[in-house]
Amino acid sequence: MNLMMSIGKSGVKGFQNQVNTSAQNIANSTTTGFKKQYAELQELIYYTKPNMLPSEASTSTNIMQGVGVRADVIKENNRQGALTQTGVDTHYAVSGNGYFAVVDSNTQEIYLTRDGSFSLNEEGTLVDTNGNQVILKTTTDEAGNTIQVPALHLPTQPAFLTKLGDNYYSVNPQNLVSNLETNEGFGQINSGYLEASNVDLGEEMTNLMIAQRAYSMNMKIIQTADETREIVNNLR
Repeated sequence: MNLMMSIGKSGVKGFQNQVNTSAQNIANSTTTGFKKQYAELQELIYYTKPNMLPSEASTSTNIMQGVGVRADVIKENNRQGALTQTGVDTHYAVSGNGYFAVVDSNTQEIYLTRDGSFSLNEEGTLVDTNGNQVILKTTTDEAGNTIQVPALHLPTQPAFLTKLGDNYYSVNPQNLVSNLETNEGFGQINSGYLEASNVDLGEEMTNLMIAQRAYSMNMKIIQTADETREIVNNLR
């Protein structure tokens, strides 16, 4: 009964994380540049226990007993979102792997984002929706004119990227590379476009219902274990 209770408890915690993650994805389905997340369930350890009722088809006297799951690993789906034309010159979208970089106006920290909803402030500086200055790159357009566009950045390893709120990511500047010298691997910048969220609402609603049903089933396991323990205690 203790094992049943433990397995049910781990399932409740794991599927609660999945419910929370799907709910967050749904809430951000219209957020520019948002990348969906998912909670990855991982099996916990197994141990060998005697098989009290060995079947005729098997000569094994032992079976493997699991002890539950965990879902403390939240991963991100970096699939490209659809590009939506806005016609605003200061709006930018990335086709590829790169991120825009902005400098926090208070801490001077560098944050990465896929949200290219930029505008010009009173000083004519390109900033994001929170007033953080966009890091720019000087280049030439098709007519040979010198222009400035947002620079693209990438972490040297995906694991170095930490998701923050407000569609920002943090990364140590020492683990950051940019397209200031080469464009290879960073993607293409599209002016007058914004990247939509890559959340599929139909898929997320399905995932949410599955997680809620699994959560309820694991709650039932806990309830059954508790009722069984109460019956045993009353037999004494």
